[in-house]
Amino acid sequence: MRRILSVIVITALSLTAVPVVRAQAVHVQVTPFIGGLVPTSALGTIRMVVTGSSPTNVKTEMKSAVAFGGRLDVYSRGRFGLQALYFHSNTGVRTIVAALPVTRDAVFQGGSIKVNYQATSAQTGTDLVLSGGVAGLSHSGQAFAINGNRFNVGGDLGAGLHVVMTPNVTLRFDADMFVHRFSSAPAVFPATTQVDMLITAGLAFKLGR
Repeated sequence: MRRILSVIVITALSLTAVPVVRAQAVHVQVTPFIGGLVPTSALGTIRMVVTGSSPTNVKTEMKSAVAFGGRLDVYSRGRFGLQALYFHSNTGVRTIVAALPVTRDAVFQGGSIKVNYQATSAQTGTDLVLSGGVAGLSHSGQAFAINGNRFNVGGDLGAGLHVVMTPNVTLRFDADMFVHRFSSAPAVFPATTQVDMLITAGLAFKLGR
C-alpha cells in the first residue's frame, strides 16, 4: 500500500505543479468516485488455512465488491491529458473445500498513471475519453496471511463518458481494465493472467481555469 500511495502522491504533486507554469492553458480535475470491482478470471493457487490448522494449497477466485477512490486529471486545451488514479476495495477470496464454499476477507487496491485522449470534439458537453497507462496492484488481508502481501505491476486501459453539468462540475462514468500477472508464491505456483474491471461513477470538480 505504501508503494502505491507514494507513486500517487508524487504524481499528484507533479501534475498539480503544471498549472503554476502554464495556468492559462491547463486545468485540473479532482474526482472522488464509488463503483464496483469485477474480477473476470480465477485468481490462481494460494496457501490458505481452510480446515484445522494445516495450510493447504487451494485454487481461488476473488469476489466482486464495492470499490472507492479518486482520480486526478490534468488537461490542456488539446485532446491529451494525464491521470493519476487510486482505488480501494474490501473484497473476499473464495475457494471450494469438500464441496463447500470457503471465503476469506481480502483487500485489493491499486493505482495507475495514464495518458488520456479525448475522442470527441467537446462541442456537445458529453465526451468520450480513452486512456491507457501503467498500474500497481496489491493483494492483502486475511486470505493472504500465509502468502504475504503481493504487489504486481500491470497495465490499465480505460474509457469514460463525461457529462458537463456546470463549467466546474462534470458527471463521470468510467471503466478501467487492469491486466496483470499474479502468483502468491512465484517460486512455487505459476503466475496467472488477471483481468479485473473497475466500473465507477463520480463528480469531477474543476480547479483553476
